[in-house]
Amino acid sequence: GGFIAHSSKAHQSYLRDFAKALQCPILSVDYSLAPDAQYPQALNEAFYAYCWCLDNADKLGWTGQSIVLTGDSAGGNLIVSLTILTIEKGVRQPDAIVPIYPALLGRLIPSPSRLLSTMDPLLSVGALTRCLNAYTGQNETNDPLVSPLLANE
Repeated sequence: GGFIAHSSKAHQSYLRDFAKALQCPILSVDYSLAPDAQYPQALNEAFYAYCWCLDNADKLGWTGQSIVLTGDSAGGNLIVSLTILTIEKGVRQPDAIVPIYPALLGRLIPSPSRLLSTMDPLLSVGALTRCLNAYTGQNETNDPLVSPLLANE
């Protein structure tokens, strides 16, 4: 959650079911959390894990034919940013990405829905700003690898 909490263990129960139903390996990555590990560490770790998968398909019991990335919240941000990084570095792009309620813009836009979120006990504007600050060390950023909506690709 928010680059600062949780681990892959929170998703293991349903990921096992997905792996059985889809008959494919699923790799869940635990990346370092902020504020101890600030940007770009989590993204670099996710990119390293992705590249490792591409190079080690046989060790995973995977054909290497197609690769799909999914992530929720901060994980959704990381898979979109990772895809941008694959383009920048000339690495094979994922065949599909499935970001689930991703954080795609590292700045506050005072939209009506965002202003209403000040009453949200879990994801208030203040909480979101604190998460971004813990991850990047700033309250806003134009870096497209943190704010993928700002990317040119």
